[in-house]
Amino acid sequence: MGVDLNTWRCRIGCFVGKIYNCRRNVCTFSPRFMKTNWLGFNVHKYLLLCSILIVLCGDVEENPGPPTMNFPLQGNLHQGQDIFSDDSRGRQCVPCCLSFFLLTLLKPFSVNIWHASDLDKVLHVGDYIYKYSKSIVQLQHEYLLLNDVPRYICFKDKAFSWSVRKTYFGNV
Repeated sequence: MGVDLNTWRCRIGCFVGKIYNCRRNVCTFSPRFMKTNWLGFNVHKYLLLCSILIVLCGDVEENPGPPTMNFPLQGNLHQGQDIFSDDSRGRQCVPCCLSFFLLTLLKPFSVNIWHASDLDKVLHVGDYIYKYSKSIVQLQHEYLLLNDVPRYICFKDKAFSWSVRKTYFGNV
């Protein structure tokens, strides 16, 4: 089948095998790779010296780490502000979810790409969808279900359509 990894390392000369230190009924495994001498240096000291020299030469940059994110992302508006009409204030939950979904289809959601103005646009479009849906469908309840929202919406010169299964509402 071939040679296993330990045998191959022994053949090329950088790995001697396993050393078991059994003292006080505790066995530890340590490879001899780190104890091999090369020109009077231990290998781990040699590797440390090489990595320091490479960094000092300026050929390698340090890892900057993960990008900083402006999280949580917050808009400048909320559903209950006075800029929305008394009929729709605080009741645009489902239309705002729909407008957020439509905006993510046009501009994928990422904290680095989206800004507070995009979240404000979600509220304005959600408020418009709420008012439009309430004018078309005369409902007895204040909050819209997904069944109450029109199935087709044109948004930013693109047409979107969807289908909704049966929805339920009430107290659980």
